[in-house]
Amino acid sequence: MGRGKELFAEMVFRMRTDGATPGRQAAALAVGVFIGCTPLFGLHLGMCLVAARLFRLNVVTMYIGAQISHPIIAVPLYFSELQAGSLLRRGSFYALSMAEFRALPWHQFLLDLCLGSLVVGAALGVAFGFAALPVFRRTMRDPLRVRVADAASRRYLSAGALAWEGARSRLKGDAVFTTLLERRLLPEDGLLVDLGCGRGHLLVLLAETEAMVRDAVWPPLWPAPPTRLRLLGVERKPKVAAAALEALGEDGEIVVADARVWPIPSCRVCAAIDLLRELRPAEAEALVARAAAALEPGGALLLREADAAGGWRFRLLAAWERIGSLRRGEWRLRRRPRPIAAWADVCRAAGLVVEGEPFYGDGPFARALIVARKPR
Repeated sequence: MGRGKELFAEMVFRMRTDGATPGRQAAALAVGVFIGCTPLFGLHLGMCLVAARLFRLNVVTMYIGAQISHPIIAVPLYFSELQAGSLLRRGSFYALSMAEFRALPWHQFLLDLCLGSLVVGAALGVAFGFAALPVFRRTMRDPLRVRVADAASRRYLSAGALAWEGARSRLKGDAVFTTLLERRLLPEDGLLVDLGCGRGHLLVLLAETEAMVRDAVWPPLWPAPPTRLRLLGVERKPKVAAAALEALGEDGEIVVADARVWPIPSCRVCAAIDLLRELRPAEAEALVARAAAALEPGGALLLREADAAGGWRFRLLAAWERIGSLRRGEWRLRRRPRPIAAWADVCRAAGLVVEGEPFYGDGPFARALIVARKPR
C-alpha cells in the first residue's frame, strides 16, 4: 500500500508538471478545448491522454479545456457546430424548426456536426489558448519561486499526492518564502528556528536550495542562498510535525512542542509565520519577548501576520480562512488579528529594531512580513 501511494503520487507529479512552460500550457488548453468540441462523447479523456503523450503537453490542463463540453454548455455548443457545418456544406443555416430537424437524415446530421466541430473547435481552441497565455505567463513570471517550489515540494511526494499538491501550491503562491532569498534576509550560517513550522515548508525550501547549490544546479545569476544554516522547527501537532520531519529528512530537526512554553535556544534567526494571531494577546507578546531574548546580537525575527488594517484584502483573507476551517471541520476559527503596525510595536517593545517597511508580497491577501533585528 505504501509503495502504491508513492507511485500514485509520482504519477500525479508527472501529470501536473509535464509541459509546464506558459506556451505549452496555453497549447494544452487549446488542444483540450478542441477535443471537448468533438462529438465523441465518452472518449475525451482517452483523447487527451493520447494527445498529451504525442505532443508532450500537460494532460491535466488539456482535460480541463475539454470540459467545454459540460452538459450546461453542450447544447448551445453542438447546435452552433451543426449550424456551422450546414453553412460550410450547403451555404445556409438550418431553420429553427423542429420539423426540419426531425426530417433531417441521420448521416447528414452527423456530417454537418463533425465538420462544424472541427471548425468551431479550432476557432475556440485558438481563442482560449491566446487568452490564457498571459495568465500562464503571469503565474510563472517569477522563475526563482516556480523552480524552487517545484524542487522543494517533491520532498512531500512520499506523503501522497495531496501533501505534494498542498506544499507546491503554498510555496508557489506565497511570496514570503522566496522573498527571504531574494532580499538576502538570512545569514550564511547559524541556527534558524521556525516557531509553529507546520509541515515545514520554510525549512524544506531552505534545505532544498542548499542541495541545489551543492549539486551545482542553482543558477549563478540568482541570489545565493545560505548553505550552512542549521534548521530547527517547532510544531505542537504530532501528525503535522511527523509530515514535516519526513520531508526534511536529515537536513534539519523538528521538535514536537508548544512554542508558547518551549525554551527557545540561542539562534541567529527566529521565524514566526502566521502564528501570533493564533495566540492570546499576552501569549503573543510574551513569545515575541522570549524570541527577542534568544536572538544573538544582530539576529533577526521574521514575523509574518495578517494586517487587520488591510481593508478588502484583509476581509478576503478572513473569508478564505473561514472556508478552509469549515473544510477541515473546524467550526470555531480562533484568530486575533491586529494591524501590522501594532505587531511592529510589539517587536519594538521587546527591544528589537524594525527594518524598513512591511513587505506585502504580490498576492491578493493582506499579509505582511516584518523584519526586526536585535541591536548588536
